[in-house]
Amino acid sequence: MDEYAIKDELQKYAKGMAVLYAEDNEGIREDISSILRKFFYVVDTAENGTKALDMYTSRCVYYAAHYIVQHSRIYPRK
Repeated sequence: MDEYAIKDELQKYAKGMAVLYAEDNEGIREDISSILRKFFYVVDTAENGTKALDMYTSRCVYYAAHYIVQHSRIYPRK
């Protein structure tokens, strides 16, 4: 599968989904969120995990993935 086919598949899958992205480095947070906005319907950002968790639990938005990614490790939500 080439790069464009992967992009098309991702856009089809992610259309209408929301994602919450937390990153403490503002520059990285802005760069990654601008990339995510090309694929996902809603992209919310938080400057740390605590604020992200508060946003996640206080909103009625259903986020696309239920995983916490921290320092290159992925933790499934229980």
